[in-house]
This record gives sequence, C-alpha cells and structure tokens, in this order.
Amino acid sequence: MKSILSSKDLQNIKELGKPADFWEYFVKISKIPRDTRKEDQIREFIKNEAEKFGFQTEIDKIKNIAVKIPSTNKSLNKHTKIIIQSHMDMVCVKDDTVEHDFLKDPLNLQLFEIDNEKWITAKGTTLGADNGVGIAYQLTLMKKIHEKELNYEFTDITLLFTVSEEWSGEGAIFINKDLLKGDYLINLDSEREDIFTIGSAAILIHRVGIKMKRISLSENKTFLMPVKMSVKGLIGGHSGLDIHEGRANAIKILTQLLWKLNKKYNIYFNSFKGGSLETAISKNAEAILFIEIKCYSEIKNLLIELC
Repeated sequence: MKSILSSKDLQNIKELGKPADFWEYFVKISKIPRDTRKEDQIREFIKNEAEKFGFQTEIDKIKNIAVKIPSTNKSLNKHTKIIIQSHMDMVCVKDDTVEHDFLKDPLNLQLFEIDNEKWITAKGTTLGADNGVGIAYQLTLMKKIHEKELNYEFTDITLLFTVSEEWSGEGAIFINKDLLKGDYLINLDSEREDIFTIGSAAILIHRVGIKMKRISLSENKTFLMPVKMSVKGLIGGHSGLDIHEGRANAIKILTQLLWKLNKKYNIYFNSFKGGSLETAISKNAEAILFIEIKCYSEIKNLLIELC
C-alpha cells in the first residue's frame, strides 16, 4: 500500500473522480466534528449551504434538518415528492496510539493507491464515510440544482438529514412526521452505488446490572495479588457492515477467559472496560482483577493454554 497524496494534497480532489463537487463536500464535512448526538456543527453547515443557495430549511425538536427543493414547473397541481435521507453523525473510534478529539479536531484524510485503485481513508481514526458519503451526495445534488446543472421540474425534493443513527436511531424514531411528506424515500446509508438495500436489521441495546459482593482489599492483601488481563489489537469493524465476517470481539474473548478462570479459581474483579460504541466491534478490552498469590502460576499456565 503506497501513499500517493498527503492530506495537504487533497486540494486536487479531481483525481478522485467525478463529480468534483462530491469530493469537495466530503473533504469539507470531514473537517467538521459530527460525533453521534453532537451534530450541531454539521447541521449548521448544511443549513448555511442550503440558505446560501436559496432553499428553505426546517429543523424539528430532535434536531433533524430538512432542506426543501421545490419543483420548478408550477403548471401542474401535483408533483412527485421524493425524500432523500442520510444521517449526520458518524462512528467515532480512534487507535490507542492516536491523539484525536472528535469534538473539535478535523479528520486527517489520506489518499492511497491499492492495486491501481485510489482509496481515501483517515489516519488513525474512522473515516465517517458512513454516512458522510450520503451527506456529500445530497449537498452536491443541492448545489447542482441551484446552478441549474440538474433540473427536476416536476419533482419536489426534500433532503433529510437525521441525528443519532449511530447511537439509538432516535433521529428517525422521534422525527416530526411533517418532514416526511413524500411519495418515495431513498436512504443513502448503503455503501455501494449499484445496490438497493431494502430493510434493516436494526439494533438491540441491553443494559445489565449485576449485584456485586465486595471484599476489603486491606484485609486480604496478604494472599491476593493484582493482575491485568487485556485483549488488544484486533481488527474491529462496524457492528452492522462487518458482523458477517466473523471478526473477533475483544469483550467476548476476555469475558470467555474470565468465565473459565472463575469456574476453577477465586478471582475478584476490580474493573472491566472495553469497546467504544455500541455500533463498533470491540478491538480492545481490559480487566483488572485480584487472584490468590498461590494460584498465579496455575492461572498463567491455563491462560497460555487457552490462548
């Protein structure tokens, strides 16, 4: 894999293909923080672009935004109404070795060539193509209609941008129904241009509480020792797009190891942490526990055997 452009060279985005407006918008929105449930800045950018082109916008209580593009032919009483929808937020995950604040830092875009094909990526973080590609398409469509490069004289178009898709889907769940006045809705959250996706597997979020029995460390420190167990450096991925590829989940692996240890030895939890988002397959997980000093060698050998 050979880098052919640095992030500074992305001014020359025409090398990425046509239309150039799409890539210009993709680069622009990649500079705007848009973590899930924190879409204020990207929504303001969309609103300003729409109003710059003379289109009306509407924002509902949950903070979805709709851009209204009316048909240019007023001779008909009824026009086809099409809604084109994407979501404004992105999955925000970074490598442990990278310093990046998703609330204020722009993404560090890079262009690579792999097998004579050009690919754009972000250095050390998620790229946000889900759903930045959809946003960029909508903004490009809006601009080209304004500049009269495209003309939908018999069609009323609503460009709908929703919030919190990567967290709970609440933007779609609690949307103001008045934003959904259309004959057809086209969702731009699929990643391939030659495929229509019908339906969704959705998401289930479980919050589980466990009643813990606590012991005093000071009273037991003579026969207990601290141990840190970690699973790290896995591939990770999107919990929807990559789930069928059988990628390992660090939380599941570590939980299985701890379960097997707990069946044979007395272990005492201090902490457990892993993953970053419900919609990301966990790359890393870590547990701090205390074990009996006399069992250390046995536990170490068992872990070597299991791993």
